[in-house]
Amino acid sequence: MSHMMSICQVTLHVLWDAFCSCVCFLTGWVLFPKGLSSLWYRAPLVVWDVVEPHQRELSASAFRVSYRMHPHHADAQGRVFGGELLKLVDVVAGIASRRHTDRSCVTISVDRVIFLCPVFVGDVLHLSVSVNRSWGSSMETGIKIIKEDFRNGNQTYACHAYMTFVARPRATLSTCHRFWDFISLRQPPVIKVRVPKVIAQTVLDQKRYLLAGRRRGHRIRQSVEWNSLLEKFREYVLSLKYPEEQGERNWQANDEDLARIEKEVIADSFIRKDPDVRVDDGMVVAEIPDHMEPIKIPLAEVEWLYEAVVKIEKIVADRGVGSALRRLSTPSFHQTAFNKDSERHVDWISSETIQAENTLATTVWIVRPQHCNSMGVLFGGTLMRWLEEVANLSAGNICCAAWVTAAIDSMTLRASAQPGHVVILRAIVVKVWETSVEVYCVAKAETREGKEFFISDAFISLVAIDHETSQPVRRDLKRVESSNIWADKIRETSESRRQNRLSEKAILQKVC
Repeated sequence: MSHMMSICQVTLHVLWDAFCSCVCFLTGWVLFPKGLSSLWYRAPLVVWDVVEPHQRELSASAFRVSYRMHPHHADAQGRVFGGELLKLVDVVAGIASRRHTDRSCVTISVDRVIFLCPVFVGDVLHLSVSVNRSWGSSMETGIKIIKEDFRNGNQTYACHAYMTFVARPRATLSTCHRFWDFISLRQPPVIKVRVPKVIAQTVLDQKRYLLAGRRRGHRIRQSVEWNSLLEKFREYVLSLKYPEEQGERNWQANDEDLARIEKEVIADSFIRKDPDVRVDDGMVVAEIPDHMEPIKIPLAEVEWLYEAVVKIEKIVADRGVGSALRRLSTPSFHQTAFNKDSERHVDWISSETIQAENTLATTVWIVRPQHCNSMGVLFGGTLMRWLEEVANLSAGNICCAAWVTAAIDSMTLRASAQPGHVVILRAIVVKVWETSVEVYCVAKAETREGKEFFISDAFISLVAIDHETSQPVRRDLKRVESSNIWADKIRETSESRRQNRLSEKAILQKVC
């Protein structure tokens, strides 16, 4: 019945605009240059593509699948990238949304992803997914990941995520409808899908249903003020330039670096008995006749460098690359990176500071067919993996460590990139705690014609893991400072995001 009413609405709309168009042609577009329909229709007509039945049980979309992790999913220490997990999460969430709506669905936001423990090569992941609640044409999908240790079969709660999807309509306007919309200067009717409501039967389903409404209400309340602040900060991040681009390199420090490197190169040449390097009156002289002026370095400094190199090579030989990798990839060492103490609630006071602008990291990707989903646009899971990578690079400016993703907050996909588009991703560190950081990431795309548009942004929390001990880093992390007012305001909100994340984690452990 509702479908017939939608057809009648479109038909009346077309007939009315046809009449208006004829009158406007006869009057020379004098009285009503935008068509007589402007007297009645103030906005594009919304036509609902209603899914039958109108209600569906939560269990109708719920299912469970399993995957084994392989080396190409992981880093050199055997830890599976968080972005690889997000790819799987996006796939299963999209399938659940499609089962609930019988329509193609696209990801519009990742509300929160929490990683509770690391995943390693060989582990088996069990993903449970269901649509928790629906509103109009959108729905929230919850995903829970259980990790099964490949060595002993122990199962651990590894990750939980919430994603929002929008259903795409099947119906399209006919050529006749589009023609009359063009003649009457009217925008074509908007077709939206009205997805079935979720029926929560069990107590657990009812809790998920209520919490989904709570999360949505929280997002709506803070959206207006937050989006305005975030837009200013996003413009600031996208406008940042590297020192090389600004021509503001610190040449004094650069001269010191060149002198140090020069000594190392000459010492290496002396050790290898390079014919262009000789010892003359207590000085090591490097000279290439007619090509390079003589460079002299005291022999004592070269010998000191030589002894240091020998010691390092001996340490590396004693450890062995294979054994080091095996030690680093042992799960028992990494487990502490995700315990409740890995992210402290107090700021870490360090004697060394770094400007937020100097933590800038940029990566560029060309969207290829293998990066796209069945609808021919950039797969959301691939974009999440790229965002995680650029966040990791930015965090590397704070400390030389193995950075592991702990959580992702407030990721919204505003537009879709297509094959051939260039995706530019940027990231800077927003906040530093004792063993973790929060990084802001933003992605924009560039078309073949050179037009740029915003795709998505997110806040990613990472924990610093020591390469040798595989424990959370306990040394000083650089404190981030900035002279930009928008960066300071965003930094002030970091603690509240942390508290919300920890509160969400506590609820998850009780509900899921």
